[in-house]
Amino acid sequence: MKRVVALCAATMLFGASPASAQTFTPMGTYLITGTVTVSRGISMSCVLNVTLTVPSTPSSTALATPQFLAGASPCPALTFTGTPYTVTYDPVAAKISMSGIMVGGCSGTITGTWNNTTKILLLNSALTGTPVCTVNGQLTAPGSLNIF
Repeated sequence: MKRVVALCAATMLFGASPASAQTFTPMGTYLITGTVTVSRGISMSCVLNVTLTVPSTPSSTALATPQFLAGASPCPALTFTGTPYTVTYDPVAAKISMSGIMVGGCSGTITGTWNNTTKILLLNSALTGTPVCTVNGQLTAPGSLNIF
């Protein structure tokens, strides 16, 4: 019995890590914006605004409504359908995912690396489409938004 207890204690100390909770806080609506490169056969620079809604404090998910505003002439014509999208955060990988995306004949999940200190989200995503669609760039969030 002592060996089983010792084995369990060793596993807890060296092999298992505690679960990390994902948290969006505080409750509110935030504008995350920046310039991204959108590619689907051709590349264009577009301004992407994402309205992020955190429904409670703290929250394990948030809702996002993205919109291309300006940039190369076709940018504003690229519309997102089926919004808002669910946003989740993986604290171990520091990755944010916005799933269920449908835009300009492409679909899938847009992911990015989040830095809670600088409030910068670096996007590097490929969406399903023919040809494949990519969204790459940097978005900046207000200093009051915390995702950890």
